Amino acid sequence: MEMSSVIDEVAQQISDVGIIFVSDMTENYIQRILTGQNLEFHQLVKIRPHVFMRKGHPLASESVVTQEKLHQYPYVVFMQKDSNLNFAEEAVVGTGADFNQVVYVTDRATAYNVMAHTNCVSTGSGVMPTGYGDERLLTLPLADAVDDMRLGYIKLRGIPMSDMGARFVEILEQ
Repeated sequence: MEMSSVIDEVAQQISDVGIIFVSDMTENYIQRILTGQNLEFHQLVKIRPHVFMRKGHPLASESVVTQEKLHQYPYVVFMQKDSNLNFAEEAVVGTGADFNQVVYVTDRATAYNVMAHTNCVSTGSGVMPTGYGDERLLTLPLADAVDDMRLGYIKLRGIPMSDMGARFVEILEQ
């Protein structure tokens, strides 16, 4: 689900809690959106950005990857419906302008398929939970990311969460 949709669902009380990330590059914009929707962000973990690529990629044997090495390959950008880079997970490497080729996709499954069948790369949290990721891909730490990513949850300011929402946050914290 796109970050803007997660924010809307929590603001409209469809969901008690939403999971999002912020980075130094996106934090001011996202914080303005959250404040305007009477939402608050609670950081769960700080994560060093990772590079997504297929298991047979020429960089797959590296222990870490630098941006300079990434620039040799096409870069996949997941475009959200509002095409706003302030929500982009790929913002950890800047605007993508240093890449010779950029492939824009509108859903995660397409991004995974493009990377699984080509030498395209992308960046993000590196989190690929079993059953939700793609076993054809791997992630490697990005040595020189613009900044770290902070994963956390959002909730309505001043409104207690339901028991189920609170239990969900407990599980996330573990």
